[in-house]
Amino acid sequence: MGKRVPTKTQVSGGNIVEGDEPVVYGGAGRGATPQDLLLTAVGHCLTATYVGGLTAARIHIRSLSVLVSGRVNFSAAYGVEPGQAGFDRIAIAVDIDTDAPKDRVERLLAKLLPTAPIPDTILRAVPVDVEIRQATTGDVMP
Repeated sequence: MGKRVPTKTQVSGGNIVEGDEPVVYGGAGRGATPQDLLLTAVGHCLTATYVGGLTAARIHIRSLSVLVSGRVNFSAAYGVEPGQAGFDRIAIAVDIDTDAPKDRVERLLAKLLPTAPIPDTILRAVPVDVEIRQATTGDVMP
């Protein structure tokens, strides 16, 4: 079995996102891991939600940084041992500088968190429907 090839996904606007795994896991190390992409989606969504909500509340943002991290159980993900294959925890650190009092900003950000679509999706059990479609190119030789 050879090395896995990076994945390429066309997203909205025609942009291409390249995904891969580190060399140690059989990839070429040329793209973001699926874990990186999920954490990035959480961070981007929270940032957009926070900026939109703070702006709507007429709070001026001087700076905003959202750091999202987590660790995946790769032993379970690759079937080496039993357990949950996904993240055991996702940590989010928000560094913000605004012109509003700290308690007002904290209350607003807490109110906005459940309205962010990506964090909302991973905070609740969402069904994932998988349909396997295999192309038939002819008979397979034994």
